[in-house]
Formats: sequence, C-alpha cells, structure tokens
Amino acid sequence: MEVQLSFRTITGIVFPVPGDPLFPTAVELYVDVERHANLTEYLALSPIPAAYAGTPGNFTAIYTVQTQDFHFVMRCQVLGEWFWGGQHLDTPDTTVSVLAEPAIGDVTSKGTVVKDQDIKIRFTIANVSSANLTLVEVRWDTASHAGTANASAYPHNVTVAPEADGTYEVIIKALNNKETIYYVVHAVAYGESWLSPSEGRVKVEETGPGTGGLAALGALGAASAVAALSRRRNGR
Repeated sequence: MEVQLSFRTITGIVFPVPGDPLFPTAVELYVDVERHANLTEYLALSPIPAAYAGTPGNFTAIYTVQTQDFHFVMRCQVLGEWFWGGQHLDTPDTTVSVLAEPAIGDVTSKGTVVKDQDIKIRFTIANVSSANLTLVEVRWDTASHAGTANASAYPHNVTVAPEADGTYEVIIKALNNKETIYYVVHAVAYGESWLSPSEGRVKVEETGPGTGGLAALGALGAASAVAALSRRRNGR
C-alpha cells in the first residue's frame, strides 16, 4: 500500500517558493523499519525524492508500506548545504504505526424471502477495534451497483453500533412489494471507507417456495373434514 508523507521546509521564518534563492535544490526522505539514534545512519539507505506540493514550504513523498511500523527523517539542500529535519530535537525522526486493513467478511443472508418478511444480513469486521470504527452500515438499493467502489451509490442504509466482538446482524425492514434487493456492507475506520468484497442479493417473492401448495392442501383437508362430518350427520 502506498502512503503519501507530507512535511514542510522553512528557512528562518520564511517558507521559500520556487525561484527563491533559499528554495531547496533537493529534498530527500529516508525510511527504515529500524530506528537509528544517529541521523547519518539513515544515509546508508536509498533516499526517496520529495516533490514540491504547490504551496510554500510543502513537499510530499510516496512510500510503499510493508507490514511493519516504520521511521522516517527528511533532509533538504539549501545553498549547497544539507539540513536535517528536526536535527535539534531529542527525537528527530518520525514513527508511523502500520495497522492491518479492516476486513469485512462472512457476509450472509437468505437468497429469497417472502414479501413482508424482514431481511437479515450477518457479517463480521476484523482487524479493527470497535473504538476505531466511526460507522457501520448496510447500504442497499433495488438496482445493482456491482463493481462500484462508492457506498453512496446505494441510496438506502441501515446503521448499527460498532460491536466489540466484531459480529453483526443488520435487519432491513419488510418490503411490501416484489423486487430484488442489492446490498453492500460499509464501514468507516481510521477516517477511511471500507466495503464488503462483493455485492449481496436478496430476492423478495410474493410467497415462499411451496407456500401456495401447502395452503391448497390445508383448504382441501378442511373441505374433506366438513364432508365427513356431513356424512356422519346423515348416517352415512
């Protein structure tokens, strides 16, 4: 996963801009999963060049995150001399914690329900604590939006509170017309949106499989009982 690291350069109290004599001729970022007490030890690593971000003093660099926390320092060259960021601080480098991506899984629901029957959707959210979840919801629509990476494409939603054990059950209230529901699970953690891997589907039918036949058999049984009672009353 790539992350953008942003930082600022300053000369005195001035944020230099391109064309300014104090504008850095080079800005470099050094990243390592090991922390180094001496800034110059970072020079053994390959530098990541940083680009001017378009506003005075701001630069950005792209780093591909692995599975470990990492530490980084930056330095810039001004008037031929190199300056380290934070070189006068007790902790001149910056530590970034790398967390596992939240995972929405085990999404299940019935494939078909009867009209006026609630739709239950179960799922889990792993690799994130409930304290770091700011939103958990099921988004749905009567039209498919498969392949869309935007939860807002589904206009309807049902929200639930984050659960400590990571297991959820969301209920879409009964629908009174025959149609198909398409849904995704959506969560917000660490300020980012996360979606279930694929779109779910539930078909709403007028009656359930075999319901009509059972109803007919029940009516026939009642009619037979009435006929038998009539025969007994007539001495047959």
